[in-house]
Amino acid sequence: MITFYQDCVRSEPDSLNPKLPIVATYIIGDQISFDRTTQAPEPQVVESSDGELVRPLSQSGEHLLMQAAMLHVEARRLAHGRSFSTSPDGAAEALPYDAEGQQSAAAAIDSFAAKLGLTIAWPSDSRHRIAAGGEVSLFAEIDPGNAALARPFSSDEAVLRRLTEELAVALGATSSGRLVLVDGALQRTSP
Repeated sequence: MITFYQDCVRSEPDSLNPKLPIVATYIIGDQISFDRTTQAPEPQVVESSDGELVRPLSQSGEHLLMQAAMLHVEARRLAHGRSFSTSPDGAAEALPYDAEGQQSAAAAIDSFAAKLGLTIAWPSDSRHRIAAGGEVSLFAEIDPGNAALARPFSSDEAVLRRLTEELAVALGATSSGRLVLVDGALQRTSP
């Protein structure tokens, strides 16, 4: 990071924003920064580009570290994993409304996890839901429009297949909007 800052000071000093201190960089592209634009005691972790905030990533540095660690561990601890995504349109059609007239992919995931007896892990935040149990776990990233990238894992492939289908329907993934990881690449599949 010191070399990165030294290079920026020499070549692009305007791209550095002291309110968005860079703590990491992607291999290609933007940076990962702490958001010091607010007076929060613990800053959010955000994606930034040339000194501009792009989008929030995680509630805090500690949350981001544990989210990444849990995804890494669960993908290796349980023998089988799947991945699918939903769109904001699919979510809007599938998600129930709460008493305030709001829809929430996070609430749908929490409800689904409760049915399975999974515990919502503490690094969960407004953009991540991590539910863990003995033989099944779930990691989901949720955007503000309720679109989600879900990664369920299980030690039993048949259980995983059934749970994946149920969760996909609950979150609004359809045959035209469902993507799964096939040989390392997301591809459209039918249910």
